Amino acid sequence: MSILHLKSNLLLLFQECSEKIKQEGKLWYPAAQVYFCDLAKKYNLREDTILGIVAALSPFVSWQTQLKQTETFLLTQNFPGFKSNILAARRILNGVPPGFVLKGQKVSVFFANLMGNTSHVTLDRHAISAAVGRKIGQHEKLSRTMFNQIRTAYMEAADMVKPQINVRDFQAIIWNWWKSK
Repeated sequence: MSILHLKSNLLLLFQECSEKIKQEGKLWYPAAQVYFCDLAKKYNLREDTILGIVAALSPFVSWQTQLKQTETFLLTQNFPGFKSNILAARRILNGVPPGFVLKGQKVSVFFANLMGNTSHVTLDRHAISAAVGRKIGQHEKLSRTMFNQIRTAYMEAADMVKPQINVRDFQAIIWNWWKSK
């Protein structure tokens, strides 16, 4: 699938989004940051620590589970996710800087987006599915080339939207739309 085809898919989805979905998408990352930073204050944690934990625990976990179970993780260090992700989150909780722990293509960018970086695009299975126009399965692997083409398509599509929108918020809008259908 070409970058042009992927970009066309994304622009079509964006046009189909209601104004409500667009507004929710623009507010998604700031709202997540506020929610988890309030949790950080409650447990006397640094902002980058809590957001690093959230990013580490996020692969293949629903957002609702993330919202409900992150506080449980802070209390028990248990979480309904992959063991390797739980171990990474524990390392962050124990003081290792997130930048040293978060190495995956999805989690490191998700962390940056949660921290306020708007120039990167988080590509989880939902964002990828939206770009290719079909549900990507949990065990379906993408080539590095395809992953990079999807990232480029998101960046180029976001640049084409008028008024211009940053790629982080563009992705969040598409993600919200895809999850709602």
